[in-house]
Formats: sequence, C-alpha cells, structure tokens
Amino acid sequence: MLGPYYRLIVRSTCNKTITYNSGGRIEANWIPWKMEEGAMVQGTELSDTTAFLNTDESVVSGDVMPGTVIDNSQDMYVGFTGTFYGFFDSLLYSTYGLQLHLEQSTDNVRWPSDRDDFDFMKHTKILVHMFTSEISNDDCALNFFFG
Repeated sequence: MLGPYYRLIVRSTCNKTITYNSGGRIEANWIPWKMEEGAMVQGTELSDTTAFLNTDESVVSGDVMPGTVIDNSQDMYVGFTGTFYGFFDSLLYSTYGLQLHLEQSTDNVRWPSDRDDFDFMKHTKILVHMFTSEISNDDCALNFFFG
C-alpha cells in the first residue's frame, strides 16, 4: 500500500558513464489506483522527467535522481501502474543499467534516504531495472507496478 507521501528515484547502476546529446531523457509516467465501493478507481496520470537538454550531459555510475514528492495523504491511493522510459541520442556503451525505486514517507519530513545507513535495496522498493539488452534503437520502455 502506498504511504501518505512517496517519490520515485532513478538510480544509475552503470559501470560506465552514459552521455546524452540534446534531447535525451529519463521519464516515468504512472496512474495511481484505489478501490472504492468494490470498484477500481484510477487517478490522474502523473509524470516525472529528468531532462538532459544540453550537449555533454551525463549520468555516472551511482548517480541518484530523486523525483517530485507526491502527496497521497488525501486521496490514499494504494498502488499504481506505469512505464519507465529511457531515451538516448546514441548508445555508446555496452553495459549499463538504470533502476527505478519507490521511496515512501509518513510525514514528508523523514525519508529513508536521510538515514546514515541508507541502502537502496533495504530501504526502497525497486520497481524496474533497465538493462542494455532491452534497448533497441537507442530507447527503451518498461512497465512497472506497485500495490
């Protein structure tokens, strides 16, 4: 079940730097859902984009890109379905990965990533992992869900 506050985080697990030319980006789109009176009700589609609009922008191994905090305290959606996109101007490297994680907070003040002993695999939920082998024509789209 989704907490009162959550955000998606993109984490690079690349063994090399991914360099973008103009137009490359990482994007997640998702639709939250909940049950009301025995029927599924979907919310408005949400989107979070990390844009790399300038030449020579890059993501290096270990980079973490947190998304926008979503206030779920009123609607109390329990889950979501979505798509994680990677758009690349050119695929120059043979091995890399991008992970999409879910991080939750009860009060929008304390987050697991604030901990001194923070560990992505222990303190967040991994939603999807994008690998080079899934890339064709320099872009990739993978579905993910929670709940």
